[in-house]
Amino acid sequence: MSFRLLGKYIFTRDGKCLFSLDTNEPHNTKLIYGFLQTIISFIGHFNDDTEFITYSTDTYQFSVQTLPTDYKMVLITSNSGKPKEFYKQLLKQFYRDIYVELVVKNPVIKPGEEIDSQLFREQVIYYYASPSVGMNTQT
Repeated sequence: MSFRLLGKYIFTRDGKCLFSLDTNEPHNTKLIYGFLQTIISFIGHFNDDTEFITYSTDTYQFSVQTLPTDYKMVLITSNSGKPKEFYKQLLKQFYRDIYVELVVKNPVIKPGEEIDSQLFREQVIYYYASPSVGMNTQT
């Protein structure tokens, strides 16, 4: 079963949104960050490991990967019924293949600044729309 991309966000440790597919709704970004903080706090009471979190309903899947910089990469998709490990590997693969290559290694994009790259935006959409997404999820 495939899924549909509903949102992609990258936040700094201080809550600044560095990237959002939803550029027209800054209020949504604040809601997403508030939900992110709430879920991290809630899960942190029961589990010390909050590096990767996934939360799902019948309608959507909310997955968060903490990056080495302590930034939070948020992926919101339709719920495909795939296991937690699928989303964990998907975000790790995205980080390695797209984020590192197009953001970290890009001398024009400064750490902590908004990612204003059309190429990165296009690659986010292409990556998650690809029929083979998640097929090569290696650690």
